[in-house]
This record gives sequence, C-alpha cells and structure tokens, in this order.
Amino acid sequence: MLLKYMVKQRLTKMTQMLIRMRILSLKTREKVMSSMPMRDMKRELRREEKTKIAAVLDKAIETLKSVYYPDIPNSLEKNVEVEEEEEEEVLLFFFSKQSIKHFEAFGLNHDWHIQAS
Repeated sequence: MLLKYMVKQRLTKMTQMLIRMRILSLKTREKVMSSMPMRDMKRELRREEKTKIAAVLDKAIETLKSVYYPDIPNSLEKNVEVEEEEEEEVLLFFFSKQSIKHFEAFGLNHDWHIQAS
C-alpha cells in the first residue's frame, strides 16, 4: 500500500515538473521573441503620434493661409510662372544667337546647313 502511494506521489511530482518546465519555456520564449516586437511597436506608436501632430500642424497652417491670405498663394504662383517663362524666352533667344554665331564661325548658316563658299 505504501508503495502505491509513493509511486502515485512520484508521478504527480513528475507531471507538475513537466508542466512547470513547459510554462517556463513558454515564458522565456515570449521574453526573447517579444523584446524586438515591443521595441518596434513602441517605435511605430511614436512615429504615428508624431505624424498625427505634424498633420494637425500642416492643416492649421493651411487654414491660416487660406483665411488670412486667400489671394497671395495663387498670385505668387502666377507671378513665378510668368517670370520663369520670361527667363526661358530670354535664355532661348540668347543661346540661339550664340549658337548661330558659333556655327557661322564654322561655315554653317542659321538653318544648320553648310554654306556654299
């Protein structure tokens, strides 16, 4: 009878030990595996918060510009476009004159054909 109880006690002890080992192995695996994702999760959360703040600021700036300066951004863009077109025309004119002179020096006319000399 005593032997029966001893064997039973030993069996329960071994099963409890196995259960404890499984739990510990799961906990250590979670710690090892979850350290990187936790860092990544925290990093992503910080980035999301920063982008939300930046979006709010951008929206506030846009509304302020549209309320207080409704005509200025459009007129500035138009002025810049006009100035760029004028500069392009001047540059094209200048370079076309320079290239004509350059090619005429080599015996080419303005149509880029060889002159009969």
